[in-house]
Amino acid sequence: MMRHYFSFEAKGGALFLPFLAAWALTVGGTAAYLCMAARFAVPEPLLDWAFAAHVLCRLLLAVLLQAAQCLALYFFVRATAGGVSLSGERADIDYPPRRYATLCVKGILLSTVTLGVYAPWFIRDLMRYFAEGTSLRLQPMEFRGSASFLFSYAVLLGVAPAFVICSVMPAVLLRARLGAEGMYVLAGVLWLVLLALLCVYRAVALKWYMHLAWGHRRIVSQVCGWRGGRFLLGQALLTVVTLGLYYPMALLRVWRYYADRLVLGREEIEGRFGFTVQPWRNYRFVLGQLLLSVVTLGLYYPWAYVRVASLLIGRTYVEEQPQREREPMPACDC
Repeated sequence: MMRHYFSFEAKGGALFLPFLAAWALTVGGTAAYLCMAARFAVPEPLLDWAFAAHVLCRLLLAVLLQAAQCLALYFFVRATAGGVSLSGERADIDYPPRRYATLCVKGILLSTVTLGVYAPWFIRDLMRYFAEGTSLRLQPMEFRGSASFLFSYAVLLGVAPAFVICSVMPAVLLRARLGAEGMYVLAGVLWLVLLALLCVYRAVALKWYMHLAWGHRRIVSQVCGWRGGRFLLGQALLTVVTLGLYYPMALLRVWRYYADRLVLGREEIEGRFGFTVQPWRNYRFVLGQLLLSVVTLGLYYPWAYVRVASLLIGRTYVEEQPQREREPMPACDC
């Protein structure tokens, strides 16, 4: 079996100005919101001008934050996709800026007006835009994920449980303050349940992002949502317990977990993806990049992103499957 490794080349300096603009929008918008919220905040949601101004400030902040994310996303995806090559052959990209701006304006406004309901369709449109503009070895990419699939899992595993738990939590904490110390344990269990459900949703969402087609072949993830969620929950708990010091290892292990379960083929599996890692050496490298980003208040992030992406992509490979060992391609319901 022959392994074909990916490689990645990009310059952090080329991403600095777009990132700085997005960073300024985020920090400036948040600072302005805090000032306005302090001025118009009211103790109860009374239907008066102060409350209306408070709600308007929140909506404007949501618009600014989404705009900042879209701005950074365009340049980071363009640099990432344009910097990837497979066995020496670089990917070709074509992302029309005007079409992207139109998608973002429509998606941001609809997502804000619908209070996030439209977000899965917005994400799907962005995924399709970037996939259609990317080709490797003259073979175009195509994104096949369903927005309704992502929406249903977001509601079932995220929005609905969070609403229920946040609704009962004040009563639980009130009883705990009145002397029922066991209520603190119940509160912890409820938060742990919510974290577990969110990890399952995250596992499903990451699988959804990988529902691609490349030329006449499909790219499918074999990750099981519940098992993937259990794995992500373990990584999340270790990150929390170690106050974030475990995060670089979690990043490496999650990347390997999904890469090792990604397959390529038409009717049969023609290739399997994989990831080779040197755990502690790679951990120290990623940790160093994250620490540099933290001490510079995020301004070093473009360089950290390029170097960490070079590590992750450069150690990812596609392994051709011999004809006699091929299995049927798995179905994907996302």
